Amino acid sequence: MADIDYDDYGAPPRMTGGQAQRLVHLTGAACSIALIVGVGLWGYRLAVRDVTGVPVIRAAEGPMRVAPSNPGGDIADHQGMAVNVVAAAGGAAPLPEEIILAPAPVELSAEDAPGLSPLDPMSDAVASAPSAGEPPMTEAAAASALAVATLETPDPLTSVPDAGANAPTVTEDAVAMALAEALGDAMPLAPLADLPEEAALPEADAAVAEGPAGSLRPKARPQTGLQSAPTAEPVSVAVSVGPEIDSTTLTAGTRLVQLGAFDSPEIARAEWIRLRERFGDLMTGKSLVVQSAQSGGRTFYRLRAHGFDGEDDARRFCAALLAENAACIPVAHR
Repeated sequence: MADIDYDDYGAPPRMTGGQAQRLVHLTGAACSIALIVGVGLWGYRLAVRDVTGVPVIRAAEGPMRVAPSNPGGDIADHQGMAVNVVAAAGGAAPLPEEIILAPAPVELSAEDAPGLSPLDPMSDAVASAPSAGEPPMTEAAAASALAVATLETPDPLTSVPDAGANAPTVTEDAVAMALAEALGDAMPLAPLADLPEEAALPEADAAVAEGPAGSLRPKARPQTGLQSAPTAEPVSVAVSVGPEIDSTTLTAGTRLVQLGAFDSPEIARAEWIRLRERFGDLMTGKSLVVQSAQSGGRTFYRLRAHGFDGEDDARRFCAALLAENAACIPVAHR
């Protein structure tokens, strides 16, 4: 067997301990330098951020506001100056090509009528009246027909139809037969023109005609023990209006209270009497003042009250009257 020659292959290179340590030092130094540079750059940007971070506002191009081309907007044909277009054009709008009329209202037919139609009493009376050629109906026949009609004709407003309404009941037939039998023996009525004058008088008139020619007058009631009540004489009670002060004697600035304005002094005094009767305690010590005034060519009379210590007293008085729904305004005399 031939011997293999290993001398042609050399030994692989080996890294010594000094080279590996040097490579680690270089890598650490590069990382340290990169970290220092990054921290320095970050600190610089943080320091100058307030200056470089302010945004720049650029002015917009063109005008900020533009007036509309039609500021007034569209004008309707019936508003503003648009109504003059009809006069300027010389006439109204042209007629349409086709004109369609509204349809006639639809009427209900006889079977669609709501409920029963009311009966006409005049037409019923004319229809039920006997003709000239027919004999007059007797009282018994009239009563029998009335009873049968009353039983057979229901009231459309109060009656309630049921399933057996078409078939007459035994009770209705019995009542109709009883009425017919009771009135069957009555004498027929004869026309008044055929009766003699004596027979035409009723029994009551005949009895009066056969009575005595005169009647005794009853005696008057005796007057003993009866006394007529004395007639009360009408007494006219005049209600006094109380003390009245002339408005011309008051000084300017006197505190008053106005209770209303009237067309005449008499009406004002009557209102003063009514207020005194209604507010007796409040009106104690108050005097009447009727002052005339004019406004718009019309003369009226103010009803005022005098007798207040000051403005506060007048306001308290008005507050009491206003609580009772009475008009009251504190004023000062001028």
